[in-house]
Amino acid sequence: MLRSKLSAASIDVLRLLRLFVVLGGFAIPAIAGVLLGHPPSAQQLGQRMRHAFERMGLTYVKLGQFLAMRFDLFPEAFCAELAQLFDDVAPMPAEQARRVLEQALGAAPETIFERFDTEPMAAASVAQVHRARTRAGEDIAIKLQRYGIARIFAADMRNLVRLAHVIDRLGVIGAQSAVEAVCEFERFTAQELDFHKEGETAERLRARAGPHEYAPRILWEYTSERVLAMELIRGHRLSDVIAGRAVGLSEDELDSAARNLARACLRQLFETGFFHADPHPGNIFIVDNGTICFIDFGIFGELPRSRREALAGYIEDVATGSFASAYRRFQTILTPSPATDYRGLRQDIGRIFRSWHAALSDSSAPTQERYLGKYVGDFMEAVRRNHVGMSIDTLLFWRTLITLDATAMQFRQSFDLLAVIREFFQEMRPNPLLAGLAAATRPAAVLDALDWCAGLPDAAGALLADPATPALIDEADARDRRQANRDTVLLVLAALGLASVMLFATGAGLVSTAPLLLAGLGLLLARPRVRWAR
Repeated sequence: MLRSKLSAASIDVLRLLRLFVVLGGFAIPAIAGVLLGHPPSAQQLGQRMRHAFERMGLTYVKLGQFLAMRFDLFPEAFCAELAQLFDDVAPMPAEQARRVLEQALGAAPETIFERFDTEPMAAASVAQVHRARTRAGEDIAIKLQRYGIARIFAADMRNLVRLAHVIDRLGVIGAQSAVEAVCEFERFTAQELDFHKEGETAERLRARAGPHEYAPRILWEYTSERVLAMELIRGHRLSDVIAGRAVGLSEDELDSAARNLARACLRQLFETGFFHADPHPGNIFIVDNGTICFIDFGIFGELPRSRREALAGYIEDVATGSFASAYRRFQTILTPSPATDYRGLRQDIGRIFRSWHAALSDSSAPTQERYLGKYVGDFMEAVRRNHVGMSIDTLLFWRTLITLDATAMQFRQSFDLLAVIREFFQEMRPNPLLAGLAAATRPAAVLDALDWCAGLPDAAGALLADPATPALIDEADARDRRQANRDTVLLVLAALGLASVMLFATGAGLVSTAPLLLAGLGLLLARPRVRWAR
């Protein structure tokens, strides 16, 4: 026990010294620039921090990737630089790979497999992938976690927690808690180091896969916390296609694959709510008939139905020009702080809505004007400037959309993600009348009504607590409200007509059933108006 504690303490000290040396090399030039009147730009700071994190290894590469999502805290240019942290590194020696496999599965590779290739197919900061063949003759991919990284990660996290406590005591970042941020990062990264969790994620995505969407089968008999075995995917890695290293795909197949990739991600985000949160070209294969296969399931997100509906409705409202409704929905995905500037936020978001709507409406606009990442970046800058936050899963949602758009742009220059999103929503929710009828008649409607009732005290408190919050006062917003009122009347009439048909068709007693049904419909139709009010 004492020996173990001394070993852990020695690793902590060595890693802390290395951290101070590397961060000193990052911070000193930045401070000197400020003192000399030439402060570095956000992009320069991000670039220098990216290089520092790369020198520090696994924990800090993952920290950089985590910070790259925090559009709500840092400028877009800073996050964009950190997002370039790539995992491609030199593979670990063959002897270490054998040791990881033996410790995880309890036997040498040649004992377990008919064949095991010591040369990896790919190597990253967390793990590397080897090809193997089972005794039954099946070719599989074996993902091996790098030797010793769990101990290094644990030591780095202990040091980061210590530094976070010092930062909080000094009040360097104001009301924000550095300790909470570090703990959130630790939870986020720890799940990526647990290959059991990654295997479960792959199976969930596989079970929910739609048309032209695939996830590899997991072989649990060869899987542990540090080893993940899955079927070997044969196809074209998207990164190879982009680099021109893949051959044999026609232009039609490439166009079809781009659409399939976009629709697979949109379906995960808005229909199932469980999504692959890192769809960059290295994590995607094109297999038979343009089918998209996802690999590497360490980063994923999950959105509850209420959040998916808010995000879907928000994008729909922007597409149709209903800016007041879009803003009310947008507010529900934000976490306000004591410093939140509601008026500034509304004005900034309103301007972005109009630019986005103009791009959606003009199919002849230049590609760079229709790039989704441009508008998401603008949204995040407005969120940061006006001091509001977002949950990790919501940030993962936006990160996935940005990554998807960047991947599609690299893959097919002519690809129009905004057009595919609009088409997707037209199919998903054809028109407000049908959407309202579907909402009123689905079994989950009762749960929605109960959820709304439970939230009434909070909604009322929000209305009373912030009387100075400005109203949405421009003419476009007023038109949106009038249109929303007309839509609500139509929905009520349609729902009442449908209810009458259902009641008489089933022979139910009108006197006993109607009040309950109409009350439920009233709650469903009133719920958005109360929840989105500020």
